[in-house]
Amino acid sequence: MPLRALLSVVVCTMLLVAHGRELATKAPYPGVTGEGVAQVLREAAAAAEVSGAKLSVITRHGSRFATSGKGCRKAEAVLRQGTGEHREWACSEQDLSRADSISLRGEDEAQGIGRRFGAAAAVLLGRPAPGMTEVYSTDARRTQQTARHFLSGLDSGWEEGCCAALPVDVTPRHQDRAMRFFDLCEAYDAGWDAFKPHVETRLAPQLAGVAERVSARLGAVVSADEAEAVYKECLFQWHNALPDEREDEDELLCSLFSDEDFASLGAAKNLKDYHKKGPGAAAAFDGAALACTLLQRVLSELEGGADAPSLILRFAHAETLIPLYTLLGIGRGVAAEDYRLSQICPMASNIAFALLGTDVLLFHNEVQVAWNIPACDGRHGCPLDAIRAAFPPSACVWDDMCSV
Repeated sequence: MPLRALLSVVVCTMLLVAHGRELATKAPYPGVTGEGVAQVLREAAAAAEVSGAKLSVITRHGSRFATSGKGCRKAEAVLRQGTGEHREWACSEQDLSRADSISLRGEDEAQGIGRRFGAAAAVLLGRPAPGMTEVYSTDARRTQQTARHFLSGLDSGWEEGCCAALPVDVTPRHQDRAMRFFDLCEAYDAGWDAFKPHVETRLAPQLAGVAERVSARLGAVVSADEAEAVYKECLFQWHNALPDEREDEDELLCSLFSDEDFASLGAAKNLKDYHKKGPGAAAAFDGAALACTLLQRVLSELEGGADAPSLILRFAHAETLIPLYTLLGIGRGVAAEDYRLSQICPMASNIAFALLGTDVLLFHNEVQVAWNIPACDGRHGCPLDAIRAAFPPSACVWDDMCSV
């Protein structure tokens, strides 16, 4: 493992375990332990005659900086209210220029995951052929960058596993219903807007406590919203950076928060997403149900014939993956207070569907998981026909789900 990637894993462990900080969806991708995807597929392929194998992988973008400079400017304005050293913190030109870009950590995450899936492709698919690979991303800068670094790793892993990969292009998709359903469904937005005040009321006491403690350290009264703005910028600029990327100014930014504050803010993020994107969603804005649009595409691709692509890669967002995970039973059965997005959907989180013969194996963050849906009865390999029957196209009609 490259030294920089090794440092990434070590620092991630220090942050999440030693300090006990729950960083929710901003948590770095964890190190992979135990049997990897390639080894599981090698053993499964050896146990059965496999023909027409396919692999579909959906990956969240890697660790990144803020989407725009607005958050940085807002944090700067909050700190300027202070009376001590924190008021000296300011956005740099570098902060603003790298908006919506993945960090060095994000590059390492994408390359490492790509390399391991390259090894898996070598086991499952063998020698690359023209037209066998398709790559899609949303049109965000961070997902396209993640795709390119993933493909760099994929080439290395495939070559190490059997043979040299072939060059492929990344196809960005604008307003794609399968990958950006959360932006495009009016009923989903309306339902969440109506329910959101209930979640905010529940969180108000603990966020008020954070604001009070931050105000005391800053020497100025700040609101819960302002404290959250600084917290988000801290996560983007310090926690998602590798040690050689970090700057004293950004450590100063994060010093406004105690471990208690990180726990409270992380728990607040978990609870919001538990209801907005996860198993706690109300029927009026069920994101998991909307994720059927993406699952339908995956199933159709797995059903494709011998001439259809056998490796399909997608690069998207937490808002894409959390509902899909929920639809497939990942993260279900967990109480709201125990829901941990740092484990379910960290940066560069991924899900993979591997078709071997008639069965589909499921991998979450490169670890094989059982199919937690009634049709599959908790099996690790579930017949594609059974999965298709559980999620028929007739139950996934966009206009029926999204009209208001």
